[in-house]
Amino acid sequence: MRDDRQRLEDIIETCSNLERHITDRDALASNPLVQAAAQRWLEVIGEAAARLSPAIRDQYRDVAWQEVIGMRNILAHGYFDIDVAIVWQAISRDIPHLRQQVEVILSQL
Repeated sequence: MRDDRQRLEDIIETCSNLERHITDRDALASNPLVQAAAQRWLEVIGEAAARLSPAIRDQYRDVAWQEVIGMRNILAHGYFDIDVAIVWQAISRDIPHLRQQVEVILSQL
């Protein structure tokens, strides 16, 4: 079973994948393989966040855990109702901030 540290490391690694590989809004909008990769990585981040202990999520309430988990649920169950503009916003704006927050958490464990 993975512990909180491993899950936090998973979040950082997956955020880094998104930041490194999903860098073009037009490619995201037009390429189904890029969309699939981006959505899968966002799902992985949400799943890792959902499986963190309540103690970690409670201790670090400034992290938008519920929004991260909610995005995962929408992507996993929304199928054809996914708004690529929202996915791009999450990748370009929210993921760098989340990665920084999780790096701070890891440094404090």
